[in-house]
Amino acid sequence: MNILCNSIWTSYAFKTQNIDLAIICVIPLVITVILTTIYLSVIPKTEHIQRFFATVLISQIFNFDLLPMSLCGTLGTLTSILTSGISLTYLPEIIKTRDVSGINLLLTSMSVLNYIIWTLYACVKNDPFMTISQGLGFFFNMIMVMFYYWANGKIT
Repeated sequence: MNILCNSIWTSYAFKTQNIDLAIICVIPLVITVILTTIYLSVIPKTEHIQRFFATVLISQIFNFDLLPMSLCGTLGTLTSILTSGISLTYLPEIIKTRDVSGINLLLTSMSVLNYIIWTLYACVKNDPFMTISQGLGFFFNMIMVMFYYWANGKIT
C-alpha cells in the first residue's frame, strides 16, 4: 500500500510541479522498495513476490500522462486515507482488552506531528487533495494516541 500511495503522490507532485512533495514522496518510495526487496529475498513467498511486482507495475501507470492531475490527487488522497486508516482496525481489540502493545506511541506521536506540518503546508499551497489526506491522517493518528492513553487509564 505504501508503494502505491507514494507512487501516486510522486506522480501528482510532478504533474503539479511541486518539488517539495516530489522529494518527500520519492525518498520513502525508494526506501519501501528496498526494504520490501530485502524482505522478499529473506522470505521468498511466491504470492508476496507476485503482489510486489504487480504493485510496482500498477504504480507505473501513474507516471504517464494518461491520467489527469485531478485523478492522481483523488487516488493519492484515497490511498493515503487507507494507509492511515489501517491502524484503526486495531481499535476493537484495544477497546476489548485495553492492550496497547500494538501501538507504537513514539511513532504515532511523530506521525501526528508530521501530519500537522503537512496539513499546514497543504493549506498554504491551497491543495485540497493534500489537505484532506493529511488532515484525516492527523485525525486517525490522534484517535490512536487518545486510545493509547485511555487504555492506560490516563484519560477517560
